[in-house]
Amino acid sequence: MIASDLPLTGDFACSDRALTQLHRNTMWSQRANFLAVPTDCPQRERAGWTGDIQVFAPTAATNMGVAPFLSRWLDNLRADQHADGLVPIIVPMPPALQQLFDALTPDYRGMDRDFLEIQAAAGWSDAVLMVPWTLYQRYGDRRVLEDNHAAMQEWVAFTAVELSEEQRRRQSLLWSGEPNFGDWLTPSTLRDAEHHEQAMMVAPHVTGELVGAMFGAESLRLLGEIAAVLGRHDDAAEYALRAKEVREAFIAEYVGPDGRLPVDMQGVYVLVLTFGLVPEDRHSVVVDRLVDLVHAADDHLDTGFLSVPYLLDVLWDTGHRELAWRLLRQDTVPSWLYEVRMGATTIWESWDSVAPDGSVGPTSLNHYAFGCVDDWLYRRVAGLQAASPGYAEAIIAPHLDSGLDWVAAHHDTPYGRLAVAWQARDGAVDLTVTVPANTSATLRLPPRWAESSGERGGIPLTSGITSFVLSTTTEVYA
Repeated sequence: MIASDLPLTGDFACSDRALTQLHRNTMWSQRANFLAVPTDCPQRERAGWTGDIQVFAPTAATNMGVAPFLSRWLDNLRADQHADGLVPIIVPMPPALQQLFDALTPDYRGMDRDFLEIQAAAGWSDAVLMVPWTLYQRYGDRRVLEDNHAAMQEWVAFTAVELSEEQRRRQSLLWSGEPNFGDWLTPSTLRDAEHHEQAMMVAPHVTGELVGAMFGAESLRLLGEIAAVLGRHDDAAEYALRAKEVREAFIAEYVGPDGRLPVDMQGVYVLVLTFGLVPEDRHSVVVDRLVDLVHAADDHLDTGFLSVPYLLDVLWDTGHRELAWRLLRQDTVPSWLYEVRMGATTIWESWDSVAPDGSVGPTSLNHYAFGCVDDWLYRRVAGLQAASPGYAEAIIAPHLDSGLDWVAAHHDTPYGRLAVAWQARDGAVDLTVTVPANTSATLRLPPRWAESSGERGGIPLTSGITSFVLSTTTEVYA
C-alpha cells in the first residue's frame, strides 16, 4: 500500500473482537485514503470530497498526526475557493473527474441535472470551518483558525444569499433553496430503486432543504466561536446574533408545536439536536421522537453521511446510553459490525456493500466516512476526551458498565501520551490512567461506581501514571 507517511498517534482495543476489528478497519481505510490529499476511496474516484473529511476529521486526528497533512489540504481548499466564496465539493478537483461529471446526462440511471450541477453543498463545503476547528481542538494551535478565517467568512457570506421577495423573511435567513446532497446515503432511502444511482437521489431530495438550513445555522454559530478564539470580539458578537436569528427562523419554519420535523427521519432529528435548533420546551419530545424512530428500525441506525457522526452522542447525552451501546453492537444491516461479520478489513461506502449472500454491490469497499464512529470508541468506550484545546485538560470517563472484560486505548497528544486501560475481575475493576506532563485530567466514573467512591464530581488527576481498584461495594483504592 502507498500512503502518506503519517505517525500513528492512537490505538484502541477491547475484549470484543468485532469492535477491535472495526477500529483496525478504520485505520486501514484512513491509511489507504490519506495519500497527498484525503480521498474518498483509493480505487475508483480517488477524490478529495470535502464532506468525507469533514465527518472523519476527528477520528483522523486521533489515529494519526494529521495536522500538517490537513493544513496543506486546507491550503488547496483556499486556492480552489471561488471569488464569490463558494467552497467546492471536491478539493482539488481532478480534471478527469470533472470531465466525467460534465459528460453525464440527466437521464443517467435516474440522476437529475440539479444533482450533477452541484458545486457547493451543505456539510461538504462547511469543511472550511469544521476541519480547522477540529484541528484546533485536537492540537491547540490557533494558526489553523487564523489561516482559514477569511475563507470561512467568505463561505458563510456565500450562503447568506436572500431568496425571492415573496417568501417570508424567516425563509430568507435559511440557506435552503440550493440543491445539495442532504443526509447522503441514508439506508432507508436506498431501497426499492431500480438502480443504485437512482436510489442515491432520494436523500438529497427528501432531506436537502433541512440539511442546508441546519448547516447554515451551525456554520454561523461556529464562526462566532472561532472569532472569539481569535480575539475578534466584534465579529464574534455579530455572528452570534446572526446565528440566533437563523436559529429562531429555523424553529419557526420547521419545528412543529409537537416537536415534529417535516422530514420524519433519524438523521434530521440527530442534526437538529446536535446543532441546538430545538427550543427548550420541545427538546424532550424531539428526543423521544428520535428514540421512537430508532426503535422502529429495530434498534438499527438510519443515518447518512452528515448525521451518523452524531447519532450515538445524541443518544448518549440525552440519557439513552443503553440504546446507543445496543445500536453500536448490532451486526445486521445496517450497522458497523455487519461488515466486520462479513469479513471486511476496511470501511465500506454503504452499509450493504456486500450482501448477506456474498454478492458485491456497486459501492466502494474502502471508504472511510462511516469509520467516524472510531472517534466514539475512544471518547465514550475508552473515555479519552479533550476538555480544552490540545488536551491541556482532559476528561477520562470509561464506560465501565459496557459488559466488556477489558479496554485499552491511548492518544498521543501534543503534550504526550494520554492513556487508559481497565480490566474487570470478580465484581471489581483494575484501572490505570496515564496523564501527560504539564496537563491535568479528571476521572469521571459511571454513577454506581462514583457513588461507592464518594467522588461524584470526578477525581482530579495530575501528570503521571495512576492505578485504581474500583468496586461498587467498597471504596476506590488509588
